[in-house]
Amino acid sequence: MPKEKIVKQRTKKTAFIIAAISIIIICVVFFAIKFLSSENAGNRKVYVSSVSEITGLGYVGFANRYLGVVESQDILELKIDSDRELDEIFVEVGDEVKEGDKLYSLKTENIVRQMRQVELDIEGMKNTVKSNRDEIVFLEKEKSTVPAEHQIDYTLQIQSLLANISQTDYSIKTKQLEYEQLKKSLESSVITSTLSGTVQTINEPKHGSSELETAYPAFMIIVKGGDFRVKGTISELNIHSISLGMPVILRSKIDEQKTWKGTIIEIDMGKPQSSGDDKFYYGPESASSSASKYSFYTDISSTEGLMIGQHLTIEPDLGQGTQNEGLWLPSFFLVDIDSSPFVFADNGNGKLVKKPLELGEYDESLDSYEIISGITLEDFIAFPEPDLVEGMPTTKEFSVPDTPNSDMMIEG
Repeated sequence: MPKEKIVKQRTKKTAFIIAAISIIIICVVFFAIKFLSSENAGNRKVYVSSVSEITGLGYVGFANRYLGVVESQDILELKIDSDRELDEIFVEVGDEVKEGDKLYSLKTENIVRQMRQVELDIEGMKNTVKSNRDEIVFLEKEKSTVPAEHQIDYTLQIQSLLANISQTDYSIKTKQLEYEQLKKSLESSVITSTLSGTVQTINEPKHGSSELETAYPAFMIIVKGGDFRVKGTISELNIHSISLGMPVILRSKIDEQKTWKGTIIEIDMGKPQSSGDDKFYYGPESASSSASKYSFYTDISSTEGLMIGQHLTIEPDLGQGTQNEGLWLPSFFLVDIDSSPFVFADNGNGKLVKKPLELGEYDESLDSYEIISGITLEDFIAFPEPDLVEGMPTTKEFSVPDTPNSDMMIEG
Protein backbone atom coordinates (compact mmCIF):
# COMPACT_ATOMS: atom_id res chain seq x y z
CA MET A 1 0.00 0.00 0.00
CA PRO A 2 1.40 3.45 -0.84
CA LYS A 3 1.65 6.14 1.73
CA GLU A 4 -1.34 8.49 1.44
CA LYS A 5 0.48 11.52 2.83
CA ILE A 6 -0.96 14.48 0.94
CA VAL A 7 1.61 16.87 -0.48
CA LYS A 8 0.83 20.53 0.15
CA GLN A 9 -1.35 21.73 -2.73
CA ARG A 10 0.03 24.19 -5.18
CA THR A 11 -1.83 27.13 -6.43
CA LYS A 12 -5.02 26.51 -8.39
CA LYS A 13 -3.33 28.06 -11.38
CA THR A 14 -0.49 25.52 -11.46
CA ALA A 15 -2.84 22.62 -10.83
CA PHE A 16 -5.05 23.67 -13.72
CA ILE A 17 -2.07 23.86 -16.08
CA ILE A 18 -0.76 20.44 -15.14
CA ALA A 19 -4.24 18.94 -15.31
CA ALA A 20 -4.64 20.32 -18.82
CA ILE A 21 -1.30 18.82 -19.82
CA SER A 22 -2.37 15.48 -18.36
CA ILE A 23 -5.54 15.51 -20.43
CA ILE A 24 -3.50 16.24 -23.56
CA ILE A 25 -1.16 13.35 -22.75
CA ILE A 26 -4.13 11.01 -22.30
CA CYS A 27 -5.61 12.06 -25.65
CA VAL A 28 -2.31 11.66 -27.50
CA VAL A 29 -1.52 8.28 -25.99
CA PHE A 30 -5.06 6.99 -26.42
CA PHE A 31 -5.13 8.13 -30.04
CA ALA A 32 -1.75 6.56 -30.69
CA ILE A 33 -2.83 3.25 -29.22
CA LYS A 34 -6.03 3.17 -31.23
CA PHE A 35 -4.30 4.19 -34.40
CA LEU A 36 -1.47 1.72 -34.05
CA SER A 37 -3.88 -1.13 -33.30
CA SER A 38 -4.29 -3.18 -36.46
CA GLU A 39 -7.57 -4.82 -37.38
CA ASN A 40 -5.54 -8.00 -37.19
CA ALA A 41 -4.79 -8.43 -33.49
CA GLY A 42 -1.67 -10.43 -34.30
CA ASN A 43 -0.08 -7.37 -35.94
CA ARG A 44 -0.86 -4.97 -33.11
CA LYS A 45 1.98 -2.95 -31.63
CA VAL A 46 1.62 -1.08 -28.37
CA TYR A 47 2.78 2.53 -28.40
CA VAL A 48 5.11 3.42 -25.51
CA SER A 49 6.03 6.94 -24.37
CA SER A 50 9.20 8.23 -22.74
CA VAL A 51 8.85 8.70 -18.98
CA SER A 52 10.99 11.83 -19.25
CA GLU A 53 8.54 13.40 -21.69
CA ILE A 54 5.46 12.31 -19.72
CA THR A 55 6.84 13.91 -16.57
CA GLY A 56 7.91 17.07 -18.38
CA LEU A 57 11.59 16.48 -17.66
CA GLY A 58 12.67 16.09 -21.26
CA TYR A 59 15.09 18.45 -23.04
CA VAL A 60 17.57 18.46 -20.17
CA GLY A 61 14.84 19.30 -17.68
CA PHE A 62 13.64 22.47 -19.40
CA ALA A 63 10.59 23.50 -21.35
CA ASN A 64 11.18 25.27 -24.66
CA ARG A 65 12.63 28.72 -24.12
CA TYR A 66 12.39 31.68 -26.46
CA LEU A 67 14.33 34.91 -26.65
CA GLY A 68 12.59 37.98 -25.26
CA VAL A 69 13.36 41.64 -24.65
CA VAL A 70 11.74 44.05 -22.20
CA GLU A 71 9.95 46.99 -23.79
CA SER A 72 7.34 49.55 -22.86
CA GLN A 73 3.64 48.73 -23.00
CA ASP A 74 3.05 52.05 -24.81
CA ILE A 75 5.31 52.83 -27.76
CA LEU A 76 5.06 55.74 -30.19
CA GLU A 77 6.73 54.99 -33.53
CA LEU A 78 7.08 57.94 -35.90
CA LYS A 79 7.99 57.67 -39.57
CA ILE A 80 8.65 60.35 -42.17
CA ASP A 81 6.71 60.02 -45.42
CA SER A 82 8.91 59.43 -48.45
CA ASP A 83 7.80 62.75 -50.00
CA ARG A 84 8.76 64.80 -46.92
CA GLU A 85 12.20 65.91 -45.70
CA LEU A 86 13.46 66.38 -42.18
CA ASP A 87 14.10 70.00 -41.20
CA GLU A 88 15.08 70.13 -37.52
CA ILE A 89 15.21 67.76 -34.52
CA PHE A 90 14.31 69.23 -31.12
CA VAL A 91 15.17 66.25 -28.87
CA GLU A 92 17.94 63.71 -28.32
CA VAL A 93 18.01 60.03 -27.39
CA GLY A 94 17.36 59.70 -23.66
CA ASP A 95 15.37 62.94 -23.33
CA GLU A 96 12.18 62.85 -21.28
CA VAL A 97 9.25 64.33 -23.19
CA LYS A 98 5.68 65.15 -22.27
CA GLU A 99 2.54 64.91 -24.36
CA GLY A 100 2.49 67.88 -26.73
CA ASP A 101 6.25 68.52 -26.69
CA LYS A 102 7.86 69.28 -30.06
CA LEU A 103 9.98 66.42 -31.41
CA TYR A 104 11.05 67.47 -34.91
CA SER A 105 9.95 69.53 -37.90
CA LEU A 106 9.69 68.85 -41.63
CA LYS A 107 10.63 71.12 -44.51
CA THR A 108 7.72 73.06 -46.00
CA GLU A 109 9.16 74.61 -49.18
CA ASN A 110 8.00 71.78 -51.41
CA ILE A 111 4.48 71.78 -49.95
CA VAL A 112 4.15 75.56 -50.31
CA ARG A 113 5.26 75.26 -53.94
CA GLN A 114 2.71 72.51 -54.59
CA MET A 115 -0.05 74.55 -52.96
CA ARG A 116 0.70 77.54 -55.19
CA GLN A 117 0.63 75.32 -58.26
CA VAL A 118 -2.72 73.81 -57.24
CA GLU A 119 -4.12 77.32 -56.69
CA LEU A 120 -3.01 78.30 -60.20
CA ASP A 121 -4.56 75.11 -61.63
CA ILE A 122 -7.87 75.83 -59.90
CA GLU A 123 -7.87 79.45 -61.06
CA GLY A 124 -7.14 78.37 -64.64
CA MET A 125 -9.97 75.81 -64.62
CA LYS A 126 -12.41 78.35 -63.19
CA ASN A 127 -11.48 80.75 -66.01
CA THR A 128 -12.10 77.95 -68.50
CA VAL A 129 -15.57 77.34 -67.05
CA LYS A 130 -16.37 81.06 -67.22
CA SER A 131 -15.20 81.22 -70.84
CA ASN A 132 -17.33 78.19 -71.74
CA ARG A 133 -20.40 79.70 -70.11
CA ASP A 134 -19.87 82.99 -71.99
CA GLU A 135 -19.54 81.00 -75.21
CA ILE A 136 -22.81 79.19 -74.49
CA VAL A 137 -24.61 82.53 -74.02
CA PHE A 138 -23.24 83.76 -77.33
CA LEU A 139 -24.23 80.55 -79.16
CA GLU A 140 -27.75 80.68 -77.73
CA LYS A 141 -28.19 84.19 -79.14
CA GLU A 142 -26.80 83.18 -82.54
CA LYS A 143 -28.97 80.07 -82.59
CA SER A 144 -32.12 82.16 -82.29
CA THR A 145 -31.25 84.16 -85.41
CA VAL A 146 -30.71 81.31 -87.89
CA PRO A 147 -33.21 79.10 -89.72
CA ALA A 148 -34.34 75.93 -87.96
CA GLU A 149 -32.39 73.64 -90.31
CA HIS A 150 -29.11 75.27 -89.13
CA GLN A 151 -29.84 75.32 -85.40
CA ILE A 152 -28.64 71.73 -84.91
CA ASP A 153 -25.02 72.83 -85.31
CA TYR A 154 -25.41 75.35 -82.49
CA THR A 155 -27.14 72.76 -80.31
CA LEU A 156 -24.22 70.31 -80.68
CA GLN A 157 -21.67 73.02 -79.84
CA ILE A 158 -23.61 74.01 -76.73
CA GLN A 159 -23.90 70.38 -75.55
CA SER A 160 -20.15 69.90 -76.01
CA LEU A 161 -19.42 73.03 -73.95
CA LEU A 162 -21.79 71.86 -71.19
CA ALA A 163 -19.96 68.52 -71.05
CA ASN A 164 -16.65 70.34 -70.78
CA ILE A 165 -17.99 72.47 -67.94
CA SER A 166 -19.16 69.37 -66.06
CA GLN A 167 -15.76 67.68 -66.43
CA THR A 168 -13.90 70.83 -65.42
CA ASP A 169 -16.11 71.30 -62.33
CA TYR A 170 -15.18 67.73 -61.26
CA SER A 171 -11.48 68.48 -61.79
CA ILE A 172 -11.80 71.64 -59.69
CA LYS A 173 -13.31 69.65 -56.79
CA THR A 174 -10.46 67.11 -57.05
CA LYS A 175 -7.87 69.89 -56.96
CA GLN A 176 -9.59 71.49 -53.98
CA LEU A 177 -9.32 68.20 -52.05
CA GLU A 178 -5.65 67.99 -53.00
CA TYR A 179 -5.16 71.53 -51.71
CA GLU A 180 -6.81 70.67 -48.38
CA GLN A 181 -4.51 67.66 -47.96
CA LEU A 182 -1.47 69.82 -48.67
CA LYS A 183 -2.74 72.39 -46.19
CA LYS A 184 -3.05 69.71 -43.49
CA SER A 185 0.48 68.53 -44.25
CA LEU A 186 1.75 72.08 -43.96
CA GLU A 187 -0.03 72.57 -40.63
CA SER A 188 1.43 69.30 -39.29
CA SER A 189 5.01 70.02 -40.26
CA VAL A 190 5.96 70.28 -36.59
CA ILE A 191 5.60 66.82 -35.02
CA THR A 192 4.65 66.63 -31.34
CA SER A 193 4.58 63.70 -28.92
CA THR A 194 1.24 62.06 -28.18
CA LEU A 195 2.48 60.42 -24.98
CA SER A 196 4.81 61.16 -22.09
CA GLY A 197 7.93 59.04 -22.08
CA THR A 198 11.55 58.71 -23.13
CA VAL A 199 13.12 59.15 -26.56
CA GLN A 200 14.51 55.65 -27.13
CA THR A 201 15.62 55.78 -30.77
CA ILE A 202 16.38 58.33 -33.49
CA ASN A 203 17.28 56.77 -36.85
CA GLU A 204 18.42 58.24 -40.14
CA PRO A 205 15.35 59.37 -42.10
CA LYS A 206 14.56 57.62 -45.38
CA HIS A 207 14.08 60.18 -48.15
CA GLY A 208 12.42 59.26 -51.41
CA SER A 209 12.38 55.57 -50.51
CA SER A 210 10.38 53.28 -52.78
CA GLU A 211 10.18 50.65 -50.05
CA LEU A 212 6.97 49.86 -48.26
CA GLU A 213 6.45 51.85 -45.09
CA THR A 214 6.97 48.73 -42.96
CA ALA A 215 10.22 47.83 -44.73
CA TYR A 216 12.36 50.26 -42.75
CA PRO A 217 12.51 51.19 -39.06
CA ALA A 218 10.72 54.15 -37.53
CA PHE A 219 12.57 57.46 -37.58
CA MET A 220 11.87 58.12 -33.89
CA ILE A 221 10.57 55.90 -31.07
CA ILE A 222 9.13 57.21 -27.81
CA VAL A 223 8.52 54.71 -24.98
CA LYS A 224 6.35 55.23 -21.93
CA GLY A 225 8.02 54.39 -18.64
CA GLY A 226 6.61 52.22 -15.87
CA ASP A 227 4.40 49.75 -17.73
CA PHE A 228 6.61 47.05 -19.25
CA ARG A 229 5.95 44.06 -21.46
CA VAL A 230 8.23 41.43 -23.00
CA LYS A 231 8.47 40.90 -26.75
CA GLY A 232 9.30 37.29 -27.60
CA THR A 233 10.23 35.52 -30.83
CA ILE A 234 8.98 32.07 -31.83
CA SER A 235 9.36 29.88 -34.93
CA GLU A 236 6.43 28.97 -37.15
CA LEU A 237 7.19 25.35 -36.22
CA ASN A 238 6.29 26.04 -32.58
CA ILE A 239 3.77 28.86 -32.94
CA HIS A 240 0.90 26.51 -32.03
CA SER A 241 2.58 25.53 -28.76
CA ILE A 242 1.64 28.91 -27.25
CA SER A 243 -1.74 30.57 -26.84
CA LEU A 244 -3.30 33.75 -25.49
CA GLY A 245 -3.59 33.69 -21.72
CA MET A 246 -0.88 31.06 -21.28
CA PRO A 247 1.18 31.65 -18.12
CA VAL A 248 4.93 31.92 -18.69
CA ILE A 249 8.14 32.20 -16.72
CA LEU A 250 10.48 35.05 -17.66
CA ARG A 251 14.07 34.17 -16.78
CA SER A 252 17.15 36.38 -16.60
CA LYS A 253 19.80 35.40 -19.14
CA ILE A 254 22.52 36.35 -16.66
CA ASP A 255 21.09 34.69 -13.53
CA GLU A 256 18.69 31.82 -14.30
CA GLN A 257 17.51 31.72 -10.70
CA LYS A 258 16.05 35.20 -11.13
CA THR A 259 12.57 34.89 -12.63
CA TRP A 260 9.33 36.81 -13.15
CA LYS A 261 5.82 35.60 -13.88
CA GLY A 262 3.86 36.67 -16.93
CA THR A 263 1.00 35.85 -19.30
CA ILE A 264 0.91 35.86 -23.11
CA ILE A 265 -1.24 38.85 -24.13
CA GLU A 266 -0.68 39.00 -27.91
CA ILE A 267 0.54 36.75 -30.74
CA ASP A 268 1.40 38.66 -33.92
CA MET A 269 0.89 36.30 -36.87
CA GLY A 270 0.75 39.11 -39.41
CA LYS A 271 4.39 40.19 -39.54
CA PRO A 272 6.92 37.35 -39.91
CA GLN A 273 10.48 38.30 -39.02
CA SER A 274 13.52 37.50 -41.11
CA SER A 275 15.48 34.49 -39.85
CA GLY A 276 18.87 35.53 -38.62
CA ASP A 277 19.81 36.85 -35.23
CA ASP A 278 17.06 35.32 -33.12
CA LYS A 279 18.10 32.23 -31.16
CA PHE A 280 16.03 29.53 -29.52
CA TYR A 281 16.85 27.54 -26.42
CA TYR A 282 16.55 24.08 -24.88
CA GLY A 283 14.21 22.42 -27.32
CA PRO A 284 13.62 21.18 -30.85
CA GLU A 285 13.13 24.72 -32.12
CA SER A 286 16.88 25.28 -31.95
CA ALA A 287 17.09 23.57 -35.33
CA SER A 288 14.52 25.83 -37.00
CA SER A 289 16.79 28.68 -38.08
CA SER A 290 15.39 28.64 -41.61
CA ALA A 291 11.74 28.80 -40.51
CA SER A 292 9.77 32.04 -40.36
CA LYS A 293 9.64 33.65 -36.94
CA TYR A 294 6.86 35.64 -35.31
CA SER A 295 6.56 38.02 -32.38
CA PHE A 296 4.48 37.45 -29.28
CA TYR A 297 4.07 39.57 -26.16
CA THR A 298 3.70 38.89 -22.44
CA ASP A 299 2.81 41.08 -19.51
CA ILE A 300 4.93 41.03 -16.32
CA SER A 301 3.71 40.49 -12.76
CA SER A 302 6.42 42.79 -11.37
CA THR A 303 8.85 45.23 -12.97
CA GLU A 304 11.28 45.11 -10.05
CA GLY A 305 14.82 44.57 -11.31
CA LEU A 306 13.85 45.08 -14.97
CA MET A 307 14.77 47.78 -17.44
CA ILE A 308 13.80 48.52 -21.04
CA GLY A 309 16.04 46.65 -23.46
CA GLN A 310 16.91 43.88 -20.99
CA HIS A 311 17.09 40.40 -22.56
CA LEU A 312 15.20 37.49 -21.00
CA THR A 313 14.17 33.97 -21.93
CA ILE A 314 10.48 33.02 -22.04
CA GLU A 315 9.20 29.53 -21.25
CA PRO A 316 5.69 28.13 -20.70
CA ASP A 317 4.92 27.86 -16.98
CA LEU A 318 4.27 24.14 -16.55
CA GLY A 319 4.78 24.19 -12.82
CA GLN A 320 8.52 23.62 -13.17
CA GLY A 321 9.18 26.40 -10.71
CA THR A 322 7.47 24.44 -7.93
CA GLN A 323 8.00 20.91 -9.21
CA ASN A 324 8.32 18.04 -6.71
CA GLU A 325 11.76 16.57 -6.31
CA GLY A 326 12.20 13.06 -7.62
CA LEU A 327 10.13 11.11 -10.14
CA TRP A 328 6.35 11.62 -10.13
CA LEU A 329 3.95 9.86 -12.49
CA PRO A 330 0.28 10.65 -13.27
CA SER A 331 -2.01 8.08 -11.68
CA PHE A 332 -3.68 7.13 -14.96
CA PHE A 333 -0.52 5.29 -16.03
CA LEU A 334 -0.58 3.08 -12.92
CA VAL A 335 -2.35 -0.27 -12.50
CA ASP A 336 -3.49 -1.85 -9.19
CA ILE A 337 -2.48 1.20 -7.19
CA ASP A 338 -4.06 -0.08 -3.95
CA SER A 339 -2.57 -3.59 -4.06
CA SER A 340 0.43 -4.32 -6.27
CA PRO A 341 1.10 -1.21 -8.36
CA PHE A 342 2.83 -1.63 -11.71
CA VAL A 343 3.09 -0.11 -15.19
CA PHE A 344 3.25 -1.67 -18.63
CA ALA A 345 6.70 -0.88 -20.01
CA ASP A 346 9.04 -1.74 -22.84
CA ASN A 347 11.64 -4.32 -21.76
CA GLY A 348 14.35 -2.84 -23.96
CA ASN A 349 13.86 -5.48 -26.63
CA GLY A 350 10.56 -4.34 -28.09
CA LYS A 351 8.32 -6.41 -25.81
CA LEU A 352 5.72 -5.34 -23.25
CA VAL A 353 6.32 -6.30 -19.60
CA LYS A 354 4.84 -5.45 -16.21
CA LYS A 355 7.20 -3.44 -14.02
CA PRO A 356 6.32 -3.45 -10.30
CA LEU A 357 6.54 -0.07 -8.59
CA GLU A 358 7.26 1.16 -5.11
CA LEU A 359 5.11 4.23 -4.55
CA GLY A 360 5.76 7.09 -2.18
CA GLU A 361 3.70 10.19 -1.56
CA TYR A 362 0.52 11.13 -3.41
CA ASP A 363 0.01 14.69 -4.72
CA GLU A 364 -3.75 15.23 -4.78
CA SER A 365 -3.54 18.55 -6.65
CA LEU A 366 -1.71 16.89 -9.56
CA ASP A 367 -3.16 13.39 -9.15
CA SER A 368 0.39 12.02 -9.26
CA TYR A 369 2.38 9.46 -7.29
CA GLU A 370 6.01 9.61 -6.27
CA ILE A 371 7.93 6.69 -7.78
CA ILE A 372 10.45 5.35 -5.27
CA SER A 373 11.67 2.51 -7.48
CA GLY A 374 10.66 0.39 -10.46
CA ILE A 375 11.19 2.77 -13.40
CA THR A 376 13.47 5.65 -14.34
CA LEU A 377 13.33 8.60 -16.73
CA GLU A 378 14.96 6.41 -19.38
CA ASP A 379 12.07 3.90 -19.44
CA PHE A 380 9.20 3.83 -21.93
CA ILE A 381 5.70 3.02 -20.68
CA ALA A 382 2.27 2.40 -22.21
CA PHE A 383 -1.17 3.70 -21.38
CA PRO A 384 -2.88 0.76 -19.58
CA GLU A 385 -5.47 -0.38 -22.11
CA PRO A 386 -7.67 -3.19 -20.70
CA ASP A 387 -6.47 -5.76 -23.27
CA LEU A 388 -2.72 -5.29 -22.78
CA VAL A 389 -0.75 -8.42 -21.91
CA GLU A 390 2.93 -9.12 -21.41
CA GLY A 391 4.85 -10.13 -24.50
CA MET A 392 3.01 -7.85 -26.93
CA PRO A 393 5.34 -6.02 -29.37
CA THR A 394 5.96 -2.32 -28.66
CA THR A 395 6.73 0.69 -30.81
CA LYS A 396 8.13 4.14 -30.09
CA GLU A 397 7.18 5.46 -33.52
CA PHE A 398 4.05 7.56 -33.83
CA SER A 399 2.78 8.70 -37.22
CA VAL A 400 -0.49 9.71 -38.81
CA PRO A 401 -1.50 8.30 -42.22
CA ASP A 402 -1.72 10.67 -45.18
CA THR A 403 -5.49 10.80 -45.39
CA PRO A 404 -7.77 13.82 -45.84
CA ASN A 405 -8.62 15.74 -42.69
CA SER A 406 -6.18 13.68 -40.62
CA ASP A 407 -4.14 16.60 -39.31
CA MET A 408 -3.90 16.72 -35.54
CA MET A 409 -2.74 19.85 -33.78
CA ILE A 410 -2.36 20.27 -30.06
CA GLU A 411 -2.04 23.78 -28.73
CA GLY A 412 -0.45 24.55 -25.45
